[in-house]
Amino acid sequence: MPTWPISSIKELLEPTLNHMGYELYELEVSSPGAERPLRAHNDYARFNGRRVNIRYRSGESEAVVEGQLIAVDGAGVAVQAPGARGRAPVIIHISWDDVVTGRLAVAI
Repeated sequence: MPTWPISSIKELLEPTLNHMGYELYELEVSSPGAERPLRAHNDYARFNGRRVNIRYRSGESEAVVEGQLIAVDGAGVAVQAPGARGRAPVIIHISWDDVVTGRLAVAI
């Protein structure tokens, strides 16, 4: 495990944070987790091929799809999801304007 110059990093950060009205009690690095949120388009591109859960606008309501992210481009994303009642998988295309939230999904 690398040794980080924590005291040096704290010395660099504290003046700026204090100026902003914040106090630095702990300096910790953590993972956003197994079901990390996907916020930017490049997050989706980075995790292309992974299992995702996306909430999106569908007409006047919202829907949720969970499946494998199979395509990401300038128009939006495509997710391959299981078909209803054991039928063949379906591919759902979602435009960027319709994406509400997205996150990685863990299959258990």
